[in-house]
Amino acid sequence: MGTLSKSDSVKGMLFIAVVGLLALAASTAAAQQQEKHQAMVQGGDTRLNYFLGTWKIDRTLQPSIYGPGGKAEGTMKCDWAIKGLVMTCTSEGTWPFGQGDTKGKMQVLQVIEYRPATKNYSLFTFDNSGDAESMIGNVEGDTWTFRSAEKVQGKTVNAMWTFKEEGKGGLSTRFKVSTEGVTALRAAKPVAEGRNQKIE
Repeated sequence: MGTLSKSDSVKGMLFIAVVGLLALAASTAAAQQQEKHQAMVQGGDTRLNYFLGTWKIDRTLQPSIYGPGGKAEGTMKCDWAIKGLVMTCTSEGTWPFGQGDTKGKMQVLQVIEYRPATKNYSLFTFDNSGDAESMIGNVEGDTWTFRSAEKVQGKTVNAMWTFKEEGKGGLSTRFKVSTEGVTALRAAKPVAEGRNQKIE
């Protein structure tokens, strides 16, 4: 068996050094990415913590493009799906919507996602009447505001959903819609209004 020349030894050492540097670079990049992710998460989880727990729902609904007026009552439970980034809230109870077997029965799933890049929130709502809605929002002080624009029965409907933290586990809610544009939305009367009270 032959022996390695001085040139071959140098090449071998250079190869090992290059591999080592690449591994170190990859490890450093991974660590930096993890630190960046942790920093983003830490910036998102503090405000959403207000929603954690089980809430009693009590809302008054006005007749609108979404359906007849009446009462919506039940419970809502919110928990982290991905801590600091994604929270899910499930609601059950009664309301004046639905048809057939689902008439009057409220089942709602909401997903609230913190978006670190833009420092705002996405709210996705799904219910057993077949409705689905996505909204973008932010929080200022004690008030959360979510907005959307979507087609309903051939019309562009602008919507605004606000949640106001009231302390001691209180949360007032107000939902407005307008088919007259964003400017008219703030002056519009609420089609849903009420209060959630934390019970657990």
